[in-house]
Amino acid sequence: MQLIHQTTLSSEDYIYNKEWQKASLDYCPHSNQSTCRVHRHGSYARNTPKDLRIARFYCPTCQMTFSMLPSFMSARTPGTLQDLEDAALAMEECDTLSAAQERIRPGYACSKDGQRRWIDRRVRWVQLALVMACSLFPDTYANTPMRLGAFRAQGATTTFLMTLRESAPNRLQSMPHPVGLKPCGCPIESQTSPPTQADS
Repeated sequence: MQLIHQTTLSSEDYIYNKEWQKASLDYCPHSNQSTCRVHRHGSYARNTPKDLRIARFYCPTCQMTFSMLPSFMSARTPGTLQDLEDAALAMEECDTLSAAQERIRPGYACSKDGQRRWIDRRVRWVQLALVMACSLFPDTYANTPMRLGAFRAQGATTTFLMTLRESAPNRLQSMPHPVGLKPCGCPIESQTSPPTQADS
């Protein structure tokens, strides 16, 4: 089960300070009972950002593990929420796929089909977030054109995905990834190594 580890740090500072070692979990979120004793259960790595690790906890009573996802990270998808948002915005604002790709990943060697698949996934994830925002906050977004730039302007933010996550903390377990934490049948690039028993 994924949970959010609230932080105001950037991904670079989170990694530099090894903040996953400071994450804590006072009770079992599954049973919501103080009688359950939750223990640290090491950490695991994400593909991107490089060197970032996710803290894990284990409840022996419920026999469940819990991972503490930094609030800037996307859930069950590679990268940060801002990475996804920047990719989708580039596709909106650039005239061609190649221009969008060069803006997001300058110098990255990839076939045109590979570029299209990479960006299309991120555009779909962001479009899903726009639909969720309309459903959760109709008074704010109901009549907004279905474009990320328009939603940013309407919400007066340059971090739309993070703002959406912060605005609906009690709904994250039922919201689909990458903003929400709803489990999916096939996680995409979620971790690069099995959990360790000691933090790195």
